[in-house]
Amino acid sequence: MATDEAGERDWDGIQMAGPYSWRPPSYWFAGDYAATRGSTAEQGDNEQIPPFASLKKFIPPDKLWPINDAWYFHAGSNPKNAALTSIRRAVDRRYGLSNSAEEFARKAQLAHYEATRAQFEAFAAGGWDNHKMTIYWMLNNHWPSFFGHLFDYYLRPGGAYFGAKKGLRPLSVVFDSYATGNHNHANITVVNQTPSDQRDLRARVRVYDLQGRVRDDRTSDNLSVASGGAVQALTLPRVARDSGVVFVRAQLVDRTGKVVSENVYWQSQRLDDLGDPSNDSAFELKQASWADMTGLNNMAQVPLDVTAFRTPNPGDNRVTIRLHNPSQQVGFFERAELTSTPDGDEVLPIEYSDNYVTVFPGETVELQGQAWSGVSANWVRVTGYNTPPVVVPISPLPRS
Repeated sequence: MATDEAGERDWDGIQMAGPYSWRPPSYWFAGDYAATRGSTAEQGDNEQIPPFASLKKFIPPDKLWPINDAWYFHAGSNPKNAALTSIRRAVDRRYGLSNSAEEFARKAQLAHYEATRAQFEAFAAGGWDNHKMTIYWMLNNHWPSFFGHLFDYYLRPGGAYFGAKKGLRPLSVVFDSYATGNHNHANITVVNQTPSDQRDLRARVRVYDLQGRVRDDRTSDNLSVASGGAVQALTLPRVARDSGVVFVRAQLVDRTGKVVSENVYWQSQRLDDLGDPSNDSAFELKQASWADMTGLNNMAQVPLDVTAFRTPNPGDNRVTIRLHNPSQQVGFFERAELTSTPDGDEVLPIEYSDNYVTVFPGETVELQGQAWSGVSANWVRVTGYNTPPVVVPISPLPRS
């Protein structure tokens, strides 16, 4: 990479600095790495673990666990990606060791979601002067593979897909994982990727502990954000130190009080120590230490009340799914799937307005799913990180 007369890095031109393996969210916001600046090509995690429903379609039952040569056959051809070393290390270090392929795949969706969302959010929050473009590698695969994708060979969207969907929203409020400065305060940034200037917006940020209690609640003053711009709304100190993991709930609210967008982050009190920037290469970041997300594995179980209604308009096959949390605990990383039978696989291809959502105590989250025309979806199955599976039939829209 070229330098100017003062010895500073020159970020002009398109670079191929990767990374081609997993990075924690703070990597993208730190501002210390070539891959996060300027213009980048062929950038993405080359080790993507699909949801378990896809995994068991192409790995024989007797080869599902532990990870072995049957998995490696479907991995990248580069030796640095061929044994899934990067994603295995990330999942094991951050979320704890797994006892089955299903558990490993479930944790991997968390890792893919948080990393992919952060990549796109950091680009947006940093603005055009910081990052001009990226070519994400890749969209999907032409055979069942772990090689980088946002949705897999079976067209099933996983954690990376929904993380990218969040990170690319027109209007959003972004939390930077305490990545900058002395790491004692996080920046909360409002991002406007619409073609119009936006006014009279407020950012509200709440921090919940693992028991579902609100430990911090703050709201910004009114904000105006130019088209294509970003403004810092708040700083968030380190709070609830007695909770090993906290949930940072960031909402963008308009002048009427309506929530325009919402982001939920899970943040370890032990931050990722990325080490010296010289330890970064396209295929590996030699972290000095890792965040500890294992507290998520011991959350109280939360049973959700689930209802699903079909849109009554002829030819419109959208289904509205409502997830209500009657408990005082957080229902975390809830995945809704449209199915044709109670115990059947997800109907594919499929689109959702959102997924892998978090439902806070006493609240209801509504999302929509839409299968392609000609595909029959009659049931909804919901599973979460701390929620037993719930399967309900899709009903006609109730009369008001």
